[in-house]
Amino acid sequence: VLNVENGVQYQGNLTGHNVWDGSRLIIITNNLQVDVNDTLIIMPGTKILVRPNKFVQIKGTLICRGTPENPISFDVQSSGAGSIFDFFGFYTHTPIILDSIGNYVSGSIISYTNFKNFRLLQTDQISTGLFEYNTISNCQYISTYGGLFRKNLFKHMNARFDLNNSTFENNIITNCDFSVNPAINASGTNFSGNLI
Repeated sequence: VLNVENGVQYQGNLTGHNVWDGSRLIIITNNLQVDVNDTLIIMPGTKILVRPNKFVQIKGTLICRGTPENPISFDVQSSGAGSIFDFFGFYTHTPIILDSIGNYVSGSIISYTNFKNFRLLQTDQISTGLFEYNTISNCQYISTYGGLFRKNLFKHMNARFDLNNSTFENNIITNCDFSVNPAINASGTNFSGNLI
């Protein structure tokens, strides 16, 4: 961790229990990983910039909960047109617990977070996280192998959606270039209520 004038820099393995409270800009200068037994909590209003071609990989617990008035944001740190960061891997193995009407109780969650200018959003075969009420724009590829995706907005993307063995419901996909064929592949996925 390095404190700089305009923020705090992170890279490598983030161990233990960590809280990013939004009081300073977070700059990810090289690849960042949260391992299985570690926790990252990101508070509403936190802004995260990721250097071009670097990635964020979550295997531990992630509680990333913005609000409609104070969302969290991930973007590329670059002044160059067309720059992107490599990928966001939501490989959490911390199961989500929902109440009887489907509201979040505990576990890994990403909600009310804006993701912009990155190549890939991915989950793996044993991902168990909840991904809801987020806005994803200028992404090239969505690849899921687990997890619950609901009520998200996917927009302005040249994207392919490979949705495998996950739940993808009540999302909005708009203003996307589906020149990649097939644009949406939902194999073994509960794909329902989505607006395309």
